[in-house]
Amino acid sequence: MIRSYTSEWIRFHKTARVGILVMVGFVVLISLMLFLGADGVGPGGGEHGGPIGGAADLAADDGAVAGLSTAANLIGVVAIALFALSVARDFELGTIRNLLVGQPRRAILLTGKLLAVASYVVIGVVAAGVVAVLLAVILAPGQDISTSTWTVSSSLGTLGTTAIATVLYGFVGAVLAMVTRSAAISITAGVAYLLIIENLLGLIWDSAGEWLPAGVIAAFSAGGTDLVSFEKSIVLALGYAILGLGVMYATFLRRDVTD
Repeated sequence: MIRSYTSEWIRFHKTARVGILVMVGFVVLISLMLFLGADGVGPGGGEHGGPIGGAADLAADDGAVAGLSTAANLIGVVAIALFALSVARDFELGTIRNLLVGQPRRAILLTGKLLAVASYVVIGVVAAGVVAVLLAVILAPGQDISTSTWTVSSSLGTLGTTAIATVLYGFVGAVLAMVTRSAAISITAGVAYLLIIENLLGLIWDSAGEWLPAGVIAAFSAGGTDLVSFEKSIVLALGYAILGLGVMYATFLRRDVTD
């Protein structure tokens, strides 16, 4: 397991660094839009919103990481791409055969690979969270946004749920990559589903956001919504994760790598 993890960690570090930088870049952009577009929450408790959210939201107990939570979907897109590249690239380049020579137990090889990429994704989310906090601390006073209610526990809770949700988004890319063995197809399909397809399904099925993966993961990342409670999102997200991992491992263990 350790050898498989280390192998993927070393081989994937250049791609992962680009992904982490993109995550941080998204958070910087969103944080600037949030704070510079807000009207502030002063003694009167104004709630006039900026281009994305209201200033009252920025003064909430987890307002320090508002840039991170608002950018969760964009960070999820990066995670889809990273997991898809890691899984599909070995099939596209033929290196999977060499990896199986060194580690013939496929389940261990795949587990090490997934854990390595998940580690990079979590590092990216933490780095983005740190940048979000720094920008919030710098920008909030100049926009008259109250920081008195910000708490470390709430910020850490949001950071944790966002990190887990981002890994779950990544699993979508990994499953698609294992099935299609194509990075381009899996990334395109994953991003299209996350940003477009599920929203379209919501037009014909009112409860789509309550049950389908993207809506469930988004609800989990937000700590629950009016439509999906946090407890329900945990159960459904866990179920989707188990199903996705089952498909991935079954496909990898049973299908010939030369197909």
